[in-house]
Amino acid sequence: MRNIKLKKIIVTGLTAVMLSTSPAALADDIIKVYVDGEQLSFDVDPIIENERTLVPMRAIFEALGAEVTWDQDTRTASAVKGKDTVDITIDSNILYKNGTAVELDVAAKIIDERTLVPVRAISESFNADVQWEDETRSVIITNAVQKPAAAPTPEPTSAPTSEPTAAPTTEATEQPAAGAKIQLTENDIKELNRQKEIIRYEFEQRVLPDYVFENSDSMYSAIKKIGGFSDIVYGLWDKHAAKYAMRVLLESETVYEISMADITEVTDYFSDALEAAEIDKESLFEAAGGSENENGTAVGIVIFCEADSLVQCKYLGVAVSKTGEPRYFTLENDIMDTDNWYFCEVKKEGRGTITKFEKRNDDDDLMTFMNIMCNIYESNRTNSSPSI
Repeated sequence: MRNIKLKKIIVTGLTAVMLSTSPAALADDIIKVYVDGEQLSFDVDPIIENERTLVPMRAIFEALGAEVTWDQDTRTASAVKGKDTVDITIDSNILYKNGTAVELDVAAKIIDERTLVPVRAISESFNADVQWEDETRSVIITNAVQKPAAAPTPEPTSAPTSEPTAAPTTEATEQPAAGAKIQLTENDIKELNRQKEIIRYEFEQRVLPDYVFENSDSMYSAIKKIGGFSDIVYGLWDKHAAKYAMRVLLESETVYEISMADITEVTDYFSDALEAAEIDKESLFEAAGGSENENGTAVGIVIFCEADSLVQCKYLGVAVSKTGEPRYFTLENDIMDTDNWYFCEVKKEGRGTITKFEKRNDDDDLMTFMNIMCNIYESNRTNSSPSI
């Protein structure tokens, strides 16, 4: 993992790679989907078929907190959340939950190169409540709330004796020394690692873009400053990942005895746990940095070490001029198309796919990504941004 200062960015004219751009028109009759009160954003609109609503698979699984894998040979997606596993195959009317077949009214299918799945069947498979609000054409999903484990029944107290006894100890108690880094148990490390893709997806699609938009006035100078953009990226990641480590600690069956007075910096406190779970910045990021091109556009780039799964980006990019608003772009995999990268934009109001191009090698792919990003930003610098 390293900081980078980008060399001069070559910006070419718009080429045929841009011809697949297809902005999505906003309409009052578009179906809206809410999970726990938060509206989901889709790059392909939900549809209704046979009185059932189908939504993009990637978005709904991520919103429900499930981890997804894809089998290209069988065209089957497998999602895992807690102890539940759901398998759904394209064009099949059978869904399997923990190996038990469930008949569907409508099958999963591919539309506009995106996989759409029946939202009610998927959500209810993970024990979520699903309601349809006809007036606003909205699907309202409430995730199942896990009840806290019942408190153990206390053992009868022994009658006191004249002989002093040592205080009882338990293997389930972790007691770090004052100022020490927390050491999570092996099971909790595995749980933290299991959430790796969800943690990363949230960072790519919400945490970093939210910061960029909320600090739009300072992004130009931050990107131009040596080490400025990389400091932002790595600092945000440490805090974001540490938040999940704290959540695992609080939900663990293990009892950890900690003193908040010992924690001077939460990211340092969990640094060993993040490294053990392979979600530290050294494990994930290859590089991050920024520079300004000859047209006066400051460009910040994040490069990940790998991008092999459904919910991973290879590159993240921010483009901003001295007097303009920043725009945030991603280069992502697609579950149904392993030969191409998908160039997308994340906005305050949602996200969407702009174009795609064939995967070649890291150097060519990075240059293509930056060229498209700069062309889009500079061609619209004086105009309002199109909907995507």
